[in-house]
Amino acid sequence: ESTESIVTQSEIETPAVKTTEQTKVIEKEYTQKEVIEEKKPEVNKKAIYTGKKKTKNNSEGNAYDGEGNQGVVYEEGGIGENGIAYQLVGRQVIEKPTPETSQIEGKVVVMIIVNRLGNVIYASPGGQGSTTFSKELLERSTVAALKTKFEEKPDAPEKQYGKIIYNFVLD
Repeated sequence: ESTESIVTQSEIETPAVKTTEQTKVIEKEYTQKEVIEEKKPEVNKKAIYTGKKKTKNNSEGNAYDGEGNQGVVYEEGGIGENGIAYQLVGRQVIEKPTPETSQIEGKVVVMIIVNRLGNVIYASPGGQGSTTFSKELLERSTVAALKTKFEEKPDAPEKQYGKIIYNFVLD
């Protein structure tokens, strides 16, 4: 038998930590309950498609040479009498020649320039909205457009832009 005694330790000595003001503030921050409010998403009303709006373009100025009122009103709508529609702001049609009939169907939009005397001085067929590019229909539309006469307007721009729409249908 051994006569040595066994020594055990039940407590561990640790250095004492001083509590400072800074540690108390940190402890308070962690113990307080944080409330986070979530923001509800906002809808950008400008980004919502509300449908097609019909508007008139009474634009001042000329996109080509900077003179006067362009005089073009682009509106969605049907074809006027005899399958022809005239669009030139502030002027009535005096002479309405119709193009020769054809065995081809389609719509030809002719962009026109009219002078102050009401004469069509320029005609370019196949504008936006045309449904055919048949050489025969384009030529017939151009000839008829150049023979068209609008009322005189001395205070109109030197060049006023418009369009004539010819709708060719089979009889």
